[in-house]
Amino acid sequence: MIDYPLILGLFGTSKEAKTSQSSVFENVIRPMVNASLKAFVYLPKKEANEEYNNSVATLPLEIRENFAPIVPSLDLSSMDILIKDRGKYKIDTTKECIIGYEQLWLANGYMRGSIIIILPHDFNFINLLPYCNTPMELLTPNMGQSPGAVKLCKKARDNGYIAVIFSAAQGLNSMNLYASKKITNTIHIRGKLD
Repeated sequence: MIDYPLILGLFGTSKEAKTSQSSVFENVIRPMVNASLKAFVYLPKKEANEEYNNSVATLPLEIRENFAPIVPSLDLSSMDILIKDRGKYKIDTTKECIIGYEQLWLANGYMRGSIIIILPHDFNFINLLPYCNTPMELLTPNMGQSPGAVKLCKKARDNGYIAVIFSAAQGLNSMNLYASKKITNTIHIRGKLD
């Protein structure tokens, strides 16, 4: 049996509290960062940007002008909250890593790689649910993610931790949750009730 992660949307749904960026930052991201054991941001997938730009370049001019060029990747090395760590950056959660770094969290379109937050097994996710969409099982967990990030999330889950991943492609539109079946079932049931 395959255990799929849960996906929880963060923006643009019927639950009014989570529609603002500041609400998501303060009521979802900050509690997780404060409780985190580790947090990482992966390097952007250069091939995705190059492939997109190269494929657009082959289109006829009248079609090509309808496509926006890929925004350059974020310069992760210039952010003082990030510490280089073998193909990714560790987020220094002892520092303020939200205010002033909103661009990092909101980046999408592979401007950065996936962001992962590793949490203790007893982290109370229930408090975050009022700011999230109804949780659903995600059947395509690798889509829009850095492959190494998904692997680390699965390893964390298998070692009894909770791992949350924010997509390289979609930014903060949603988060995927890797945890034991007991935890994901509880969140799934409670999320439907909220």
